[in-house]
Amino acid sequence: EYYNEYSEAMRVYAQEYYAFEEIFYEAMYNTSFVFNNAYISGNGRYYNTTQDILDVTDPYNPKSLKVPTRIDLQNNNAMTMTAGAKDMLASSVMNDGRYIVQSPAMAYARNSFIVSQDGTSMVAFFDYISGIDSAVSEWVKNYTCFDVLSVSGYDEYGNPTGYTVVEDSIVAGSVYCNADGTIFGSFMYDEWSDYVTYREFSYTINLNELNAIEGVENDRNGDVYVANRTLYVNGDVTMVTLYDMQGVAVARIDNPSNATRLNVADGIYLVRSESNNGTCTHKVVVK
Repeated sequence: EYYNEYSEAMRVYAQEYYAFEEIFYEAMYNTSFVFNNAYISGNGRYYNTTQDILDVTDPYNPKSLKVPTRIDLQNNNAMTMTAGAKDMLASSVMNDGRYIVQSPAMAYARNSFIVSQDGTSMVAFFDYISGIDSAVSEWVKNYTCFDVLSVSGYDEYGNPTGYTVVEDSIVAGSVYCNADGTIFGSFMYDEWSDYVTYREFSYTINLNELNAIEGVENDRNGDVYVANRTLYVNGDVTMVTLYDMQGVAVARIDNPSNATRLNVADGIYLVRSESNNGTCTHKVVVK
């Protein structure tokens, strides 16, 4: 009698266990997460990490794909990056959902990219900074421009067949940022300037200091400021350009009036004003 009860319990357990195994296998086979690669936005909403997916399309030459994935903890959904190559490592994630990726994933010398909120487009970090301040981008170019030795081809087994030198390549390093995307830090690994001893250094870009504005408050004493979705001009300003935090110009106003209504989404913007006294850049909040 006890043996029959035991046998029945084992049969039920085995069925439930095999069902679990099938679900677990389907969810995890060929997929894992890169070790020690986890970031969370300052507001606690977004979690950024990298999936390690084994591509067995060619069973004799399987490939490990590194695919950044952002998880929205508020809406309980995940977004896999679709832009760019599948050899990128997730980095910082901002409060608005934009994040940084670094490529190649498993290398010391990397370039970095800013990924859009929907994960469908990205811009190189150097191009992003160039859209904000030309002086800073020139500095980045001077310190991170190299003649890069690159593989020109591979054989059927995946082994390099030749190399070529790509001159004046900008490699910005492994870039990280703060919650609102105003402070950037990068670790740079230079393996091209000296092929005997590599050079390592880091740099920081603080847009808050660049714009002489503390926090995200509008500066009412500058050439321009924003209040109640209206751009106000102080002095003889000939042109105003409004950039979003991805470095994209979203509005340009020639010879602005003293008060101009802004038709842009709520958020933090960089405003570049031009006058006879020169060019000034400010950070403003539109809400």
